[in-house]
Amino acid sequence: MSPRTPVCLRSPPLCDSARPRPLSVLALTQIRRLNDKMKDIIKEQTYQREREATFRNTSGACGLLPRNALGGRLHWAARL
Repeated sequence: MSPRTPVCLRSPPLCDSARPRPLSVLALTQIRRLNDKMKDIIKEQTYQREREATFRNTSGACGLLPRNALGGRLHWAARL
């Protein structure tokens, strides 16, 4: 057996549609506009998550008192 020669792996040549082409000014403007919208959406989502977390924490703390008061009333009523 003869030693095998290594095969060089090369990527196939790019077809015309896959070749990188410079972007037009209009395309760059649209990309920037979409990126700005995406950043705004991410900011809004973060703000909304923080508000929901604050609401949950506040509701949880306030909800404890009515449950305890109801439990006390039921306990008192059961004694009678």
